[in-house]
Amino acid sequence: MIKEIDMDFKLFKKRDYYYVDFWIDGKRYKKTTKSKRRNEAEIIAKRIISETLEELYGQTEMTLSQLISKYIKHIQRENKTWKTKVSMIKLFFAFTGDLKLSKISPGLCEDFLNDLSRRNITKATINRYIATFKHMFNKAIDWELMERNPMMRVKKSRETPRMRCFTADELERLTAAAYEMSKENISDNQTIFYYILMTAIYSGMRLGEIINLKWMDIRDGNFTVQKSKSGIKRKVPVKDELMDILRELSTDNEYIFPLYRRQSDVITKIWHKVRERAGIKEGRFHDLRHTFGSNLIKSGVDIVTVKELLGHSDLKMTQIYVHSSLTQKKRAILSLDI
Repeated sequence: MIKEIDMDFKLFKKRDYYYVDFWIDGKRYKKTTKSKRRNEAEIIAKRIISETLEELYGQTEMTLSQLISKYIKHIQRENKTWKTKVSMIKLFFAFTGDLKLSKISPGLCEDFLNDLSRRNITKATINRYIATFKHMFNKAIDWELMERNPMMRVKKSRETPRMRCFTADELERLTAAAYEMSKENISDNQTIFYYILMTAIYSGMRLGEIINLKWMDIRDGNFTVQKSKSGIKRKVPVKDELMDILRELSTDNEYIFPLYRRQSDVITKIWHKVRERAGIKEGRFHDLRHTFGSNLIKSGVDIVTVKELLGHSDLKMTQIYVHSSLTQKKRAILSLDI
C-alpha cells in the first residue's frame, strides 16, 4: 500500500473535474483526480502525488523542501517566533539544496554550523539554529518521515549569559530623553514610547507583553498578562507611580499603547534613538527587564517571587539575577554572626 504524504499542492476545477497541481524537484505536474467533489479530490490528490513519487524514485521519501513546508505549517500554529525559525531554515536550505531526507547527515549539519561560525555569528545564535533543526527533525521522526535526527549528537556551545543592567543615572537619562521626544510630536509611536519605557522600568515585563496590554487588563491594581512567552497568564502589580503616568493616556483605544503596527521592531527602532540621545552607547530594551529583576534581588526579594513576577517557566532562568557585587558580598560577611 502506498503511504500518503503531506506536501503542498493546489486543486483547480476544469470541466467539472478537479485537477491536482504540484511540484517535485523543480518539475510541475498537473493530473486529474477524476472527481467532481473537492473533499474526495483532496484525498485522491495525495494518492496521486505518492504514486508519482514512487514512479520517479521507487519510494515516497520526502525532500527537505517538502519537510520544511510541512514544518512551517506546524510552527505557525504553535510558535510565536516562527518567522525567526523560518529565516534560519531558509539559510540551511540554501546551504544544502533540496536533498532527500535520508541524505541529510550529521556531517552535513556540522559543515553548516561551521559555516555559520565563519560568518562570525555568535555562539548564542548558533545554539538557536541547533535547537530549531533538532526540533524540525524530531517532528519529522514523529511524522514517520525520518528514522534518525542528524542533529541529535550536535552539542550546543556553552553560553555566557548576556545581562546588562542600567544604573539609576542611566535610567534617569533614558526617561528624560524619552519624555523630551514624546513632547516633540514627531510621530504617534515616538510620543507613546515614553509610556512604554516607564511601564518596562516599573514592571519588568517583556516588550511583547507591554505593547499588547489592553485597558481591560488593568484590574484591582494589577496588569494581567494574557499571553506570556511561557503561555501562562499571570498578574503583575502596578505601582501607583506608574498608574499616575498611564492616566495621562486616552482610554478611547482598546489598547493602552495605540501603535500603528503592534510589532516589537517598531519600538526597538525608537529605543535606539532614545538611547543615543541619552548618551548611552550600548544596551537593549530587554535589558530594562534585567535591571528590574536584578534590583528586586538586591532589594531582598526572594527568588521565587522574582520568578513569578518575571513570568519565568523555571528557577534556572531566574538564577542569572542572583549575582552580588563585591560590596554586597563584603556586607554579607561583615554581618555574619558566628
